[in-house]
Amino acid sequence: MKRQVKHIRWIGFAVLAGFAVLAAVIALFRGPNRLENASDLYPLQSAVLITIDTLRADSLGFSGHPRIRSPVLDRLSQRSTVFSEAYSNLPLTLPAHSAMFTSRFPVEMNVRTNFDYVPDGYVRLPEMLRDLGFRTAGFPQAILSFPRGTHVGFDMYDKMDLNDRKTVPNTKRIPNPRVLMEAKSRNIMIEEERIERVITWVRERDQRGEKYFLWLHLFEPHAPYAPRAPYRYLDPLVSNESTDDVIYRLSSLWRVKGHAFSDEDQNVSRRLYANEIVWTDGLVDPLLRFLTYQTRDHPFIMITSDHGECLYDSADYFGHGYSLLREELHVPMLIHDPRPVADRTSRQPVVSSQRIQSVDVSPTILGALGLSPPDRFRGRDIRDLSDPDRLIPCSISTIDSLVGIVGPAGILTLNPSSGEWTLTSTEDPEGTGFMSSDKSLPDFLQPMMALALEYASLNSSSMQTETAPPEDPGFMDMLKNLGYLQ
Repeated sequence: MKRQVKHIRWIGFAVLAGFAVLAAVIALFRGPNRLENASDLYPLQSAVLITIDTLRADSLGFSGHPRIRSPVLDRLSQRSTVFSEAYSNLPLTLPAHSAMFTSRFPVEMNVRTNFDYVPDGYVRLPEMLRDLGFRTAGFPQAILSFPRGTHVGFDMYDKMDLNDRKTVPNTKRIPNPRVLMEAKSRNIMIEEERIERVITWVRERDQRGEKYFLWLHLFEPHAPYAPRAPYRYLDPLVSNESTDDVIYRLSSLWRVKGHAFSDEDQNVSRRLYANEIVWTDGLVDPLLRFLTYQTRDHPFIMITSDHGECLYDSADYFGHGYSLLREELHVPMLIHDPRPVADRTSRQPVVSSQRIQSVDVSPTILGALGLSPPDRFRGRDIRDLSDPDRLIPCSISTIDSLVGIVGPAGILTLNPSSGEWTLTSTEDPEGTGFMSSDKSLPDFLQPMMALALEYASLNSSSMQTETAPPEDPGFMDMLKNLGYLQ
């Protein structure tokens, strides 16, 4: 009997030793995920795109913000590649997402505002993947919950209509701030339930061994800046007003260009914006944990934003869609590749200074899945991209029709109607120089000028194309409530 017990113990020790060796091997080949020699890696089966609306590139912990702590995204960044020079091709929600899904510039599709519609004839990433046998699901919010062309190609489009009070309270209804606060509180549970639905959908695909493409769109930290409790009260306010009263008072002003905010109101508004980011960071925690630790086939993960936000720093407004300032164009970009690659010693993100843009999203996801992008795509696979001279075109048509080029010298902006050129340094946003004619541009700006003129021509020629379907009253009501219509 003793021999048998001793024999069993030896077997147990052997099994434990075997698991220890296996764990060591796994630890050796896993660890911080790098994108070195990405083209040599085997293709992945699935991909996840998370777009966080209105998120500035400099408003996250891993990007060096001195006050904002985003522990969830910071933790993921340690096993990812972070692109420090990512830019939106047009700083509005619908145009930027249309660029991501079609890899075409918004102006050439005549998608310039949130009123427009992505026209037929431009193949979308979800369409391509669905036709290749991928299961596709989109979980959009707000403007994108309406069928404006971003829904094409998804097997499931789990929209969150912020105007439908029977199912989802309008958390962004500006005309009545009291209603906004009450609705925002109720929306907390809905947001968390929505994340659970996303996890359930991925779990079903993973258990069935199905390859998939998932898109999750989070509307925070879009104005009004009304983060959920306790994030709403993370910072004490200087005045005697309660945080709720401040939100009531300022919520209708954050989209007003030219309003004179006091220094105190500016600081409070920025704090509330930052606290919404902290909330959003925690909101995605269950999903990212599930994707990176609990799925059998870990997916490729890409996290970015459609545009940034001007926080009354170098312009006279809070919001976006008014200019081609760096604050509006500069967005975060993080890609997490679960495959084992070289360099396992550091727990810091790999940071790339390669300039990239919204139209690069689809080619990069296709590349990670082992698929080649169509020749007509404007973007490129950023995983192995090395082009220090790359120029990024952008535009906006809200007030003035402006085109711009982001390059090594900064952001060169052209107002086609006046012929005026503006150069904004990326290092010093307030250091601008105005040039009235082409001849006054120095030689080092000539490549940027040539591309700006070409992009302006593309912008002008596509204006004749009608893209918008008959307006949905609910859609127009939402635009009004979000401050896009005065």
